[in-house]
Order: sequence, then structure tokens, then C-alpha cells
Amino acid sequence: LQRLIGIEFTCGENALEKRTQYVFSAFNKIQQSETVIRASNISARSISELKFESTLNQNNRTLQNSILQQRLRLEIENQKLQNDIEKELIRQQISNPSGAFQHRRNPQ
Repeated sequence: LQRLIGIEFTCGENALEKRTQYVFSAFNKIQQSETVIRASNISARSISELKFESTLNQNNRTLQNSILQQRLRLEIENQKLQNDIEKELIRQQISNPSGAFQHRRNPQ
């Protein structure tokens, strides 16, 4: 306090007040700017996170669609194979009606 009084005495009356009248408002502006920058960074990060989640969701949907298509192809292929086997069995029955259901006995 003595030092401040000495400066005031040396520089003249109200010298400190005149020299520091803008310090508080400048400090507030700096604080506000930092707050705006922080809010902007948070917003930018939130936007980036939303874009990432959107891309991730799109990739998940694409993967699910691919899996569904693969399952459908497998079901169609299995049905075709089953139909082919049934046709072959019917063909064998037609070409050999008496032996189609006979089982071979193993000689003992």
C-alpha cells in the first residue's frame, strides 16, 4: 500500500486510477473472448462427434444390409440345392422304381 501511495504521490493525483481505468474492462473482454473460444471449441467438437456418429451409423446400416443380402443369397442357394436333391431322388426313383427304396445288406 505504501508503494502505491508513493507512486500516486510521484505521478500525481489519481495517476493510478487514470492508468488503470481500462484494465478491468480489458480483463473482462479477454475473459469473454476465452469463454467464446471455449464454447466454439465445444461446438466444433460436438459437430465433429455428430458427424462421426452419423458416419458410423451409416456404416452400420450398410453392414447390416450386406449381411441381410448374404443371408438371403444363402437361403436361395440352400433352397435350390434342396430342390436339386429332390429332383435327383425323383429321377432315381423313376429310373429304378423297384430298387429306389431297397437297402443293401452287408454280408456277415
